[in-house]
Amino acid sequence: MTQRRLLLVEDDLAFGRIVELILEDEVDVHCVGDAQQALAALAEYEPDAIVSDMNMPRMSGVELYRQIQTDTTTRDIPFALMTGFADDGDGPLKEARTEGIQQIISKDLELDELRDTILGLFT
Repeated sequence: MTQRRLLLVEDDLAFGRIVELILEDEVDVHCVGDAQQALAALAEYEPDAIVSDMNMPRMSGVELYRQIQTDTTTRDIPFALMTGFADDGDGPLKEARTEGIQQIISKDLELDELRDTILGLFT
């Protein structure tokens, strides 16, 4: 069976490495540091799912999602935002939901919960 492929967009390299480590036995994780690198990697890497940090320099995770949605070859790839923001129903997460992003992952989850939540994108 081919291993599932995750494109992880995370500007905090240490946190990105943690995600790679908790998924390494089940998912091939390709980690890039910003949204521009993610857009460049999409065609070459062909991920089965994308998890993006919400706040990044130059282009946010929401802006990345908008870009992905304009391309017929990428718009159906499951996409989740990862954030440290509290979900109070307003603010930055409201914008994400308005754009159609339904899967928002808290960076405050325990590692096993974070792992399970990300793996849920593949089902």
